[in-house]
Amino acid sequence: MEYSDFDKFFCQYSLVIELTNETPLSISSGKTGFGSTDNPIIRVNNMPYIPGSSIKGVLRSETERYARTTIGDNAVCNILDPQDEKERQEKLGKQYEPCVICSIFGGPTISSHIFFSNAPLVYNSRVSVVRHVSLDRRTGAGFPSKLYDVEQIDKGAHFTLTVQLDNLEILSNDESDKRIALVIYAISRLLSGIFLGGRKSIGNGLVRGSLKEAHRYSISNNKIIQEDALDKLSRILGG
Repeated sequence: MEYSDFDKFFCQYSLVIELTNETPLSISSGKTGFGSTDNPIIRVNNMPYIPGSSIKGVLRSETERYARTTIGDNAVCNILDPQDEKERQEKLGKQYEPCVICSIFGGPTISSHIFFSNAPLVYNSRVSVVRHVSLDRRTGAGFPSKLYDVEQIDKGAHFTLTVQLDNLEILSNDESDKRIALVIYAISRLLSGIFLGGRKSIGNGLVRGSLKEAHRYSISNNKIIQEDALDKLSRILGG
């Protein structure tokens, strides 16, 4: 399959992953708090959740590092300069192909083949407010008069994430499609543990996943075929 295979339906995978934060998790809403905290966590309908964009962003960065190590620096474009990639597309014309990372996660010239839902809270949640002291960056000493509060989800909360893969045949042994190994790495990385949110440098935000459901969809004789892929993917992903 080619990177631009959006015009046909070859296969689709739907994965349900349970996420558990093993250390306190604080993904800020970006809004000023009222009363009890200066940095409230993100919520929808007053319920905490993990944004799919946060998960996708971290996994993209981790997969970029892996691609540069295993394939080479040329495997990853400069996503921070989208105009440069568009100019390269115009210059190469039909010979153009986006970098392997963009062909998975999307980029300036191509849509994404992988989609992450927001991960709502399922159960076991306790939200705390922790007070911190601002530090003088020059001396490392604290400012007792400059206090701030951070809201966090205590460790042990559970969230449900859905990941959809379009036209990425991750159960194939096609070594010519470099995307397959990278997608397997990205999902395996999520299962083994990634850091999300704020205060990661002191260990906050460690989230691990457990693969709960996996289905593969294909078309045969004009019918959609659903297959249970949990056992096969668990062996590959280590989940």
